[in-house]
Amino acid sequence: PVLGTAGALRGFTVAVEKTLGQGNGGDFADEVDRVLGDPRSWAASGKFRLQRVPQNGESVFTVYLASAKTSEKMCAAGGLDTDGFTSCRLPGQVIINNERWQDAVPDYGAPLSTYRAYAVNHEVGHQLGHGHEACPGKGMAAPVMMQQTYGLKGCVANAWPYINGKRYTGAPIS
Repeated sequence: PVLGTAGALRGFTVAVEKTLGQGNGGDFADEVDRVLGDPRSWAASGKFRLQRVPQNGESVFTVYLASAKTSEKMCAAGGLDTDGFTSCRLPGQVIINNERWQDAVPDYGAPLSTYRAYAVNHEVGHQLGHGHEACPGKGMAAPVMMQQTYGLKGCVANAWPYINGKRYTGAPIS
């Protein structure tokens, strides 16, 4: 399905590392569709729509689910050091660390489904040109572009770039 209601159509693909035992990757792909199709996700801007396309289709980026070891290698190829712990984004590649996908992080304080939506939205946010943001204040929702994997810094877990129909941000971190 096309995700979003307005703007240019951007295709994306989904790939799952074969050694993860995820079958054909359908469950992961369906979850990515669910997250990116949510009205609180990036397509809420109205500037673009998203659609998962086949591997040989015309796509702007690929969302990968990769083991910690593979994601570390993929991220390092682009100059990013994740220590096999975090997910990352390289041009055209949204790389989700399977250990985080399966277990989130200790003390996240929200259901696994929230962490998964955060991980997808955070890394896709980088693909869309957004940088990291800070917690706006104790007890407030964490911006999706905050590095929530490293702790919430007094904020409350949040998986969505749009809250109540408006883009929710924190101060940019350079």
